[in-house]
Amino acid sequence: GALFLIKRPVIGKIGLLDEAFSPFSYEESDYCLRAREAGFKVVVVPQALVIHVTSVSMKKVPEAEFFGITKANEIRFRLLNNSLPWLILFLLHEIYDIMAHVLERKDKAASYTLTNLRLRALWASNLGAFISGYRRNLAQAGEIRAKRRDRTQKQWY
Repeated sequence: GALFLIKRPVIGKIGLLDEAFSPFSYEESDYCLRAREAGFKVVVVPQALVIHVTSVSMKKVPEAEFFGITKANEIRFRLLNNSLPWLILFLLHEIYDIMAHVLERKDKAASYTLTNLRLRALWASNLGAFISGYRRNLAQAGEIRAKRRDRTQKQWY
């Protein structure tokens, strides 16, 4: 969400960004889906040029926590916005994603086999990011379930 314009009636009907996505990642996608579901038109202008000189939010987050925050927010976004079939597909993809962040091929030219796999250098912190992301969202399960009921209702002020 480096830049997007929101008309006042949108804010009046659906409220502000969901602060639980703080400090960054997926909040703008969630907001656009809520606006579209509330009957507003969402437009993307790929020709627009935005110069993003500095990233205040990103600088506040230590590099080791960046992946964890992004993963937690991705999980929250999926839980809030995906139907059950898409959630099941997402969870299946998560198994692959976890493996890809924990394991790598010893010999990149060789195929994936059990004997050609090893743990990545940052495997523990990557696995910790997944666990942390799911733990955070499980702790917010009641709030997420309530917000799923009607995504067009003004819930954030």
